[in-house]
Amino acid sequence: MHVTPRTETHPLADPLSERELVIVRHLATGATLSQIGGELFISVNTVKSHVRSIYRKLSATNRREAIARAAQLGLADED
Repeated sequence: MHVTPRTETHPLADPLSERELVIVRHLATGATLSQIGGELFISVNTVKSHVRSIYRKLSATNRREAIARAAQLGLADED
């Protein structure tokens, strides 16, 4: 049985929204959820909602995993 290796640069089945991309970049800076909300003029609960969605889409269970996965996919770069 031949198994094709899974590449870490494949596109996501459910891509991150523009707002989620902005938030994942803020997460990478080490900013708190409150600081991110303040910078983006949104509530902490809204940031938490975006972060949960980011974790789900990136198959991550915490900030470190989400940042690493985003970096692998080239999503943490500011364009």
